[in-house]
Amino acid sequence: MTFPHRKEAFTEIYPGIFRTTLPIPGRRPGPVNVYLFQGEINVLVDTGAKHTVHLLKKAFRDLGFDIKTLNQIIATHGHLDHYGAARHLIRCTGGHATLAAHPEDVHAIRTGREVPLGTYKDYFSAMGVPVVLRFLMMPLMFLGKFLADPCRVDLLLNDGDKIRLGNYDATVLSTPGHTRGSVCIYLETEKILLAGDHIIEHITPNAFVMLEKNRFLPQRLSQSEYYASLEKIEALSPELVLTAHGQPVTDIKKIISGYRESFEKRKEKLLGIINGDKKTVYRIARELFPELGGKRFSLDLFLAISETYTHLQVLEREGKIAMEMKQQKLRVENACAA
Repeated sequence: MTFPHRKEAFTEIYPGIFRTTLPIPGRRPGPVNVYLFQGEINVLVDTGAKHTVHLLKKAFRDLGFDIKTLNQIIATHGHLDHYGAARHLIRCTGGHATLAAHPEDVHAIRTGREVPLGTYKDYFSAMGVPVVLRFLMMPLMFLGKFLADPCRVDLLLNDGDKIRLGNYDATVLSTPGHTRGSVCIYLETEKILLAGDHIIEHITPNAFVMLEKNRFLPQRLSQSEYYASLEKIEALSPELVLTAHGQPVTDIKKIISGYRESFEKRKEKLLGIINGDKKTVYRIARELFPELGGKRFSLDLFLAISETYTHLQVLEREGKIAMEMKQQKLRVENACAA
């Protein structure tokens, strides 16, 4: 596995708010943006992955920022590229910096994964993933160890909490969907939103399945929660959205409208793929994303299965399809054929 090398220094994008961009594996969603707020309370929003911490520390040095003065790290959610370097950075401060996150993502940050490995195996079995590909899932677990160190969480961020970043007052917004504990941070006076992975300009964010220990199938509807969270953001009408990947967003209504259009098209395409047949989620995902050929169990295939299942959950809620579990494998068909 190779990672592109980028040596991008912090850039001041708003008074006292600096951004740098760090590489992560894969093509999408692309490098991760990390934000430093300097001022009364020095705060870092997201950290990048563990393997790029040397690039982040160099960016600090180039800026003239002493890492020992870092007061707090905020993880917008519990994915590896957003908290992966937190433990190392806290150690660099002498242990006094704190890590803050939403309660529902604390377990993932503290342990390095959302649920036990056995739950992933049961989930992929239920999705109809062939046995050989289930075994090939294991490298993804080792990738996690490479990208992130599990880290303690010192402060819980709940919806409506008031916090201080640099010299700015902000409010925590609970925005589940991408993960169960995703948060956005809103600077009301400045109308600036730090969106994590909830808003991305160049792609529609993936609403990941919300796996639960000792359950074959996720019960929570990630897509429904994601779009409910979008409505909360849309109501605020932020003028500037600082995203965790890609470029800032200045026309939030246009972006959200595009997401909704894409969501409806994806549902229609899924209904066409099912087309009266009984199919596994894995088979539907392969047809929905035909570019993911071959026998390797890649991260892209993991994301494809997740996105397919979360869309199917919504279609089932709308009464357009039926899903039935038989012999620990989920079968999907059009509602009229059930």
